[in-house]
Amino acid sequence: MQFFNFEKTVKYCRRSGANGFVQTVVMNFTDLVLLNLMFVLFSVPVITLSPALCALNEMTDRMARDEPIYACRDYVAAFKRWVRRDFISAPLYLIAVAIGVFAFACYFSWAHTYAPLYGAAVASLCAVTVLSLAAVAYFPLLVKGWGRANAAKGAVRIALTRLDRTGPALLAAALPTAVCAALLPYSLPLVLLFPFSLSALAACYAMRGVNRPT
Repeated sequence: MQFFNFEKTVKYCRRSGANGFVQTVVMNFTDLVLLNLMFVLFSVPVITLSPALCALNEMTDRMARDEPIYACRDYVAAFKRWVRRDFISAPLYLIAVAIGVFAFACYFSWAHTYAPLYGAAVASLCAVTVLSLAAVAYFPLLVKGWGRANAAKGAVRIALTRLDRTGPALLAAALPTAVCAALLPYSLPLVLLFPFSLSALAACYAMRGVNRPT
């Protein structure tokens, strides 16, 4: 006789909200550390950053949906799939952010002599902010099968209209990253342990329930 059927009861015990996110982190801490190490290892060549990031988001998306994973084996399999599918998303995003930051720095510096350029500086800062919020949504949507074009449009739309999703996820990603950056080089062991996988989990957790467009 079967006293407990997990498949029938799991829908009643889904974790949600900030407490649910913390529970997910605690219950999957070892896998998060392994995924972080795998991501660092597979993104070392730089050119493989995009498939490494997509594979990481695919794993954390499954984790956010309470699906069991075998961190190392499943990550390698996902990386092999994404190597054949996406090499440009992460570099394009980094280039766009770099252009926005450079434009902000230039306009802000020039505005000391020509005040109207403060408006251009603010516009550049807003663009970088939108790109940062969109990045929270883009990779989780991409690994859900949206495709690059639909994921980019959906990510920008969510960034502009759903701060309740992207804001907390960006904060959860930014805080450990900022702490690690401030404490370099002493924080290098922490960089190897959790910030990338934690950021990806926060993004995927925020995008739960966002369905693929038909």
